[in-house]
Amino acid sequence: MAGHYFNPGEEQNNLLAVWPKTSNPDNLAFTLNSNHEMYAGANGYYGDALLSAGTPFAAQKGLSYFALKLGGWTILGLDSAYFGTSRDAFMSGYLKNFLHQEQTDWIASLDWTPPGRSCSRIIPGSSGTHRVS
Repeated sequence: MAGHYFNPGEEQNNLLAVWPKTSNPDNLAFTLNSNHEMYAGANGYYGDALLSAGTPFAAQKGLSYFALKLGGWTILGLDSAYFGTSRDAFMSGYLKNFLHQEQTDWIASLDWTPPGRSCSRIIPGSSGTHRVS
């Protein structure tokens, strides 16, 4: 199945090239992984969308998960496909395996104290860049 959904260059052509351009640093964008990305190893997602120069998703710092604090809410963007397998088309994903638990450790490290009404901040993952080989 590799290449059937995402061939080389598709992330660049079908996501980054059509994403609205802005010079305002307050206009932040975030993207999540999907099982279809994983069919081809998520190389376009990690290499193009998250790590290429000038990507609109730079606030994620190359990570496939993030948290947004908005008022009293914390919105988590998590990558459950990262540890999935091709046997079930990455549909039975989870947030950690026996060797890696970066996402669960990161969730536990978040400040869950309700912020003031005016609080709005981004908390990128902090454990380094995930790559799928």
